[in-house]
Amino acid sequence: MPISRAPSLPYLFWVSNRIENAVPRPIIRWLMDGTDLRRIPDASLSLSTSIAHADKVEMKPWRSRTLIIVAGKGGLIPSNDNVNAARRLANIGKQGNARIVATIHPAMRHPWPRQDPKL
Repeated sequence: MPISRAPSLPYLFWVSNRIENAVPRPIIRWLMDGTDLRRIPDASLSLSTSIAHADKVEMKPWRSRTLIIVAGKGGLIPSNDNVNAARRLANIGKQGNARIVATIHPAMRHPWPRQDPKL
């Protein structure tokens, strides 16, 4: 059974959200290489369930040129993006436009726009 289909995953997301909100922001910034992560409102269990089952959404090819950037830095805080999911997304998109590009930024964490907004 893939992890995204595990029945306990929505509960893990729900608990993770609460733990993350309990940790002081300076500690989060230090652990996340200066990433300015804001507190997010406590997620409901129904939102956590939707996130846990997002892989069930059917994607269709699109025509717009798209750059897919995957954050590749993990470590103590597992904040890297899912490379395989990005590859699948790029392959679906390329059916509608061959100029879709996916790349990995090895020094960035998810969410990378919060780590380096100028980039």
